[in-house]
Amino acid sequence: MTLLWQDHRHNAAVYQVSSRRWTVQRAGEIIGDYRLTGETFDPDLPPEPVLTITGSDAGTLDTWLRFIPPQYGISRLRLRDRIIDTAFFQPVLPELRDAELSLHCTRRDAPDIARGFTACDYFDLFISGKRAGSCSLRTGYHPSLMVNGHIGYTVFPAFRGHHYAARAVRLLLTHARTWNMPEVSICCVPENAASRRTCEIAGLSFDGIFDIPMEHALYTQGKRQFCRYRIDLT
Repeated sequence: MTLLWQDHRHNAAVYQVSSRRWTVQRAGEIIGDYRLTGETFDPDLPPEPVLTITGSDAGTLDTWLRFIPPQYGISRLRLRDRIIDTAFFQPVLPELRDAELSLHCTRRDAPDIARGFTACDYFDLFISGKRAGSCSLRTGYHPSLMVNGHIGYTVFPAFRGHHYAARAVRLLLTHARTWNMPEVSICCVPENAASRRTCEIAGLSFDGIFDIPMEHALYTQGKRQFCRYRIDLT
């Protein structure tokens, strides 16, 4: 059984039991059981993959479903003897706009557990209709995020010096609340003064400077320490 993800908001964890079964546990007790099966809905079509869920709270499915491997192409759930389209549980993406600054979602990636990444939403940053950079938000929790952070951003050189990155971060915090994320962190190397200033302007608090684990990819790139900034969204 492999730990895939820890949900601190619900004090629970998602485990992969086999290639076709996952469980959600709290304090060692299974509170949700996810099993992949095949069911026929049209006699003229092959069986479709269906995720059968027992003992789980539907209010948490919006986050936990994103940790089921995407290659199964699951579009239907069996929950309490009902068949439900998985799109029902996906949050509506809010309009992410602050005056002339707007964020446009370009793609939504499923989790990459092998690399220690949760699901991630990517955005292009526009200023008065002109593309000025990009940013992203990892929507979940995984131990690797203690080093990687939830938010990443870049602003093209011609648009720097106007605090656009900080304003984009504030918009991403609104998006994080859509996913019921209790907190968000941003990490950067200590010498990145611009990124650290962005975190401060966006309202995050300095959490400290920490050593990068030797097994982390940044360590192999010659990095040895990182800063972490955090904000409580509850």
